[in-house]
Amino acid sequence: MSFIALDEGMLQGLRHRRYAGEGIKAMAAELGLSWQKLDKAIRNGLPTGPRRRRASSPTNDPTGLDRESQEAIMALLGGASGQPLPLTERYRPRDLATILGQPKVVKALQAFTRNPYSAAFLFEGETGTGKTSTAVALAAALGCQVDQADFGGVTQVASGEQTAANVQETCQQLHNRPLLGSGWRVVIVNEADKMTPGAEAIWLDRLEQLPRQTVVIFTTNFTERLPQRFLDRCQRLKFDHDPKRLSNLGSEFLKAVYLREAQKLPPPGLIEGIVKDVTQHGEFSFRRALQLLTPHVQCVKGDAL
Repeated sequence: MSFIALDEGMLQGLRHRRYAGEGIKAMAAELGLSWQKLDKAIRNGLPTGPRRRRASSPTNDPTGLDRESQEAIMALLGGASGQPLPLTERYRPRDLATILGQPKVVKALQAFTRNPYSAAFLFEGETGTGKTSTAVALAAALGCQVDQADFGGVTQVASGEQTAANVQETCQQLHNRPLLGSGWRVVIVNEADKMTPGAEAIWLDRLEQLPRQTVVIFTTNFTERLPQRFLDRCQRLKFDHDPKRLSNLGSEFLKAVYLREAQKLPPPGLIEGIVKDVTQHGEFSFRRALQLLTPHVQCVKGDAL
């Protein structure tokens, strides 16, 4: 079979097999192609004439995904934990390259990690767009051992723990070097808009002069609830929540996860139904989508026993 004999339907199936972790060389041998040509077709789509359209053009790819999104899906599936964890944990991003749907945020943070400095960030966006996962991925990029929590340099403050006493204790710990990791310490403060007035006053003071090798990341769904004085002390990054773009990306991601977990393509209408359900309120949540996919995957695995 020659390269040009591939059609878009076949290419779509090959792309999902690649997302599911199948080796490019084995797939190429099956088709009688060089792996370089097959890899180029999967990434860029089929030739369209004497001059190829740009790889980033969505018309090159029936999925409508750009190259960065395709690579992020493959990286996320390739790095998924082999442990028996919920899908939301198995496919949680582990580094910045596996963050889905937030290319501008990822680009900004990758630039920051090339020459990092003590700073406070505010991650703004709707629920399920990956704010906390991105914060953990940034910690990993700075050399923290995220699986070791405080010992590895990562402290997470839940919304219900944002009292003056807890924030005071957290700020004191910032001066202690972590036992493990690169020496960087990252504090992730979830739902910053729920902090008490006392906690807010302490942060306003401490953010003026953070200890060396310290990054504090606040997340919020409601930026308007935070005072301007607080906002001025943070580098603000807005997370995209365009439901049309994210649902398209989410659809391809869910198909790839199902294929990897169930070892077959999803039944007609399943993924479309999940995406419709997730986006019915005008926003898309990757976490919620994986939650809805979970029972279908479990059912298939149960039937295979």
